[in-house]
Amino acid sequence: MGIVLSVQARRLPGHRRPLAQPFRLQCRADCGSARRCLALGLATGFAFRPGGMAVCPRLRRQNDAAMTVLEREPVNVAVGILMKPNGDVLLGQRPAGKPMAGYWEFPGGKVESGESIFDALKRELLEELGVEIASAEPWCGIEHYYPHARVRLHFYISREWRGEPQSLEGQAFSWQGSVDVEPLLPAAIPLIEWLDELRRESV
Repeated sequence: MGIVLSVQARRLPGHRRPLAQPFRLQCRADCGSARRCLALGLATGFAFRPGGMAVCPRLRRQNDAAMTVLEREPVNVAVGILMKPNGDVLLGQRPAGKPMAGYWEFPGGKVESGESIFDALKRELLEELGVEIASAEPWCGIEHYYPHARVRLHFYISREWRGEPQSLEGQAFSWQGSVDVEPLLPAAIPLIEWLDELRRESV
């Protein structure tokens, strides 16, 4: 269950389209069109809600089982999308011992108290991968509800970093063109089409 700016399902692999389609339809209803939602989110840099999140609020799905998670204060998470000149992006696989171990995700982690999101991004990627982020731009935001946590994900795209990624936490990682690793964290699935568009623009 998540809150996203927009999703268009037509370019997703067939087995992922049922997951993306409800997001796409609801965002069209809220914002007029999926493309308009995307443009607004990129232009404002997370300016739609207190805390800096650009979201479509009607995407909330509330039921009795989910209320405890919904009422929690969201955990802010900085997420980095490292993008090569050819458009490839880096994904890592969550190692054993972490929640949802084995799932693939974009690298990043929790924003500590008193820490800016960008500083958290730089710290997390240095700790996880041994890379130093030279620059990054805010891309989009998602608020997602997992059974164990409510997270507010701040996605940044970086095309400039120093060092080669290393597995410093025992995780596997992979450079992907068309993303086809499985399974993906649910919060990452709706972003695949946006990344396809960004890669095409970058090449």
